[in-house]
Amino acid sequence: MDKKIGKTELDAFAEMENRILSVGNESDRISYKKDDEIESKIKYSVLCENFSKIKVDTYFKNKYITMEILADHDRYVEIFNKLKMS
Repeated sequence: MDKKIGKTELDAFAEMENRILSVGNESDRISYKKDDEIESKIKYSVLCENFSKIKVDTYFKNKYITMEILADHDRYVEIFNKLKMS
């Protein structure tokens, strides 16, 4: 399937290239947003690997907390240490 590249495609490519090359401009900077959900899932997996899923789930249930709290690193460390000591 041959598609000819015309002026529209070349202009779009040039605009994209210019945006990449001008990343120094505040309005064009790529922004990063912390993803709490992914961070929580990863930390939950680490807890389960270290202490077993049953132990982690039981701790969460007894403390009335959910996995989302693990996005707060201080709380994660606190929970890790408590599970380690139990």
